[in-house]
Amino acid sequence: MTDDEATPSKLPEPKRVRLTFNTCKQPLANKTDYPDGWKAPLAPQLIVYVSNTTENQSPGPNVQGKAQMKVEIDHGWGELEFDASSDIFIGVSAPDLPDSEVLTTWQHDPPWNYELAVTTGQPYHGFVNDQFLYLVDTDDTAALMITGNLTSESALYGGVNETLSGEELMKITKFPYTMYAQRTNPLNPMPFEGIEKSYCAVRQLAQSKPGQADISMTTRGLGNFPKQQFHLKELKGSSEYLGFLTRPRNVSDSSDTGGTVWAPTAFHTKADGNCKIIYNLPFCAEVAYAVPANPTVFSDTRDLTDFYDDIAERWWKNFTYSLQQVQCNASSSAAYSLVRNCDSCAASYKNWLCAVTIPRCMDYSSKLSYLAPRSENRLFWNATAPGWQERPYTPVVEKDDIPMNVTGPRNRNSLVDEVVMPGRYKEVKPCKDLCWSLVQDCPSSMGFGCPEMGSEGGQESYGERDPSGDVTCSYLGAVYFLNDAWRKGVGVWWWGLLLAAVLWELV
Repeated sequence: MTDDEATPSKLPEPKRVRLTFNTCKQPLANKTDYPDGWKAPLAPQLIVYVSNTTENQSPGPNVQGKAQMKVEIDHGWGELEFDASSDIFIGVSAPDLPDSEVLTTWQHDPPWNYELAVTTGQPYHGFVNDQFLYLVDTDDTAALMITGNLTSESALYGGVNETLSGEELMKITKFPYTMYAQRTNPLNPMPFEGIEKSYCAVRQLAQSKPGQADISMTTRGLGNFPKQQFHLKELKGSSEYLGFLTRPRNVSDSSDTGGTVWAPTAFHTKADGNCKIIYNLPFCAEVAYAVPANPTVFSDTRDLTDFYDDIAERWWKNFTYSLQQVQCNASSSAAYSLVRNCDSCAASYKNWLCAVTIPRCMDYSSKLSYLAPRSENRLFWNATAPGWQERPYTPVVEKDDIPMNVTGPRNRNSLVDEVVMPGRYKEVKPCKDLCWSLVQDCPSSMGFGCPEMGSEGGQESYGERDPSGDVTCSYLGAVYFLNDAWRKGVGVWWWGLLLAAVLWELV
């Protein structure tokens, strides 16, 4: 026996293989074949079969008695990890499309389109069943969305390089995330309904593409860490949308089709047309929400932004004159507090000032119980017509029909009624704990005080926080439906609010 005959052949070392699958396109029920008022059915999911043995080179649903692995596709997404040391055989099976008495035809030819990738490195496609995209606010044509903090932890979710500092993150020009949005209708399936966990389906079929959004970085909000924000425009008013956060596999290569999609974030656009999103204010930098607006008076959103920001900055200067009367650098025995100082007072006052000066606007037609009506007996001024209207997009009111009685709940900031003239709207009242922070942080000699929160004035002026994360009162840096883990990490962020009359007396 020779040495070659005595030494057995060495098999290749098994390698960990990652298979990912995306359904990019599926059949859709023909709307013309389905009765009005009925929800059209969705096509069944594809099925993937995998074999890593030459004994089964055609894996599929009809194979009997041979080893194979089955990948159930969930809403267009599937993955499988296994060890292999030889050839891999893959089969994709399309189930029969169901027929019924009311549905006989399906759209699309070919009916399915998909991407399948096999790699020994990082997965080509990904789906994260977690929320990393949050709603800041909407108006009738736009939505402002924001990611979670881009810290080292975000690398677990496919974030940017965890070695980048916050300052370096803010200088990013090739943004790590993209965003898509799709309008939804309970009776009309969206083009990728049923395959919304697929990156390629979202990327190819969603209505709103990344080009319809202004994208930037910000440190606004909880923790003041870098975040990516999307000002998504060209939306339809009074509509339900799903927002999809995605991350291309290769941010620097626009032709790379692989990527990750996150579970969608639902949001609803406003209807009345007299609320407009503003953000990135020079002075009130933490303000980012819809404010009372009038597109016929402020056709440029930047002018509206400057209008509100300039008012707050002017009133801030008056406060600084009062603060100069306080002995900020006094010894501990002469200081007004051993745990507070003038810096903490100034910070609380600024947050309070921005919150009360810049109202958070909601549709007057909204029925939410925590909202307060504002300018209730006032009309919307259409400077283009010109003339008064009940609200935007309605006919001009005849002169004899203009109400003379303009009493009722007014704005804290009278310039809203006098200059913007937005007509009636409802306000998300500032959070009452802003008041408490201001009283705690500033010297008693400044005369700050909070109203009885159970009184009529307290109920009319301030709102309560919702522990679930919904924005039931206004505070700077707010986003909708943050989970508990986010809120617990930044308890010092919560500020309070004072009765508006105290501000006017001080100024």
